[in-house]
Amino acid sequence: MAAFTAIEDDITVGKPTKRPALHAFVSEEAHSAWHDYAANQGVSLSALLEAMGSFLDDFPEDMAETFVAGARRVDSDRRRRR
Repeated sequence: MAAFTAIEDDITVGKPTKRPALHAFVSEEAHSAWHDYAANQGVSLSALLEAMGSFLDDFPEDMAETFVAGARRVDSDRRRRR
């Protein structure tokens, strides 16, 4: 259940580049929610994550606290299941 980063070749407009890959194990519900949201917005999930990553430090504090609290619950639940 660990997340890790890998570097993979990416072909963008005919030019190979090295880009880090973000991997995570999530619930089926979270997986569907992410992909459905991206599809409904007409963007790829990777584009959505990349765009959001550049704004993480600028999230409103109450929103950031909500996300972090949820993430802490997920981490805690996963540790208990081991």
